[in-house]
Amino acid sequence: MKEDIIAANLSSLRSDIQALPQRISEELQRNNPETSTPSQKLDDDNLTELISRSIDVALQSRLYDDEKYVDKIVGSFTELAKMYNTVTANCNKNAETLNRNIQLTEKRYAAMMKLMQAKKSKTIEQPPIPQTIKALPRFIFMTYPWYWIKRMYRSKHFRQFLVICMACALAVSVFLTIFLAYDNAQLREF
Repeated sequence: MKEDIIAANLSSLRSDIQALPQRISEELQRNNPETSTPSQKLDDDNLTELISRSIDVALQSRLYDDEKYVDKIVGSFTELAKMYNTVTANCNKNAETLNRNIQLTEKRYAAMMKLMQAKKSKTIEQPPIPQTIKALPRFIFMTYPWYWIKRMYRSKHFRQFLVICMACALAVSVFLTIFLAYDNAQLREF
């Protein structure tokens, strides 16, 4: 089927080449020599186009037999298809590596954002001074003391001091408990 179509196209090209001299003479007759100057006898663009077509087709039909010409075209298309497949495979590989790199970058960005938010949450900003007198007592007795408590608690030395104070309070409470138990035991003996 394909061979028949190609053979029909090649035969029509041959007939066009054979009809070329007749077309040129028709072009010459259209341009009347009486009304035109010698340089304008032919429409140069049309003639150049016709001659270039005929030369291309004539060269192809002279240099190759029909089957060789078709084989050469099929071979070049096969080569182009192989090149397309290799380029497509390379593009797919590049796309996969790019996708992996994008995912890794997104994970790193998410981890950085978590760290930045954690660091930001550790910073304590000083509360703004209220503009109304109604909000001033709350600011003085609640907001501002809590700000200083939070700020002091963020200090490493203050936390160590609190640990020492809690350990002392625990030791005192254990000592008092033992002392009370011993004192109650002696009171019961009497």
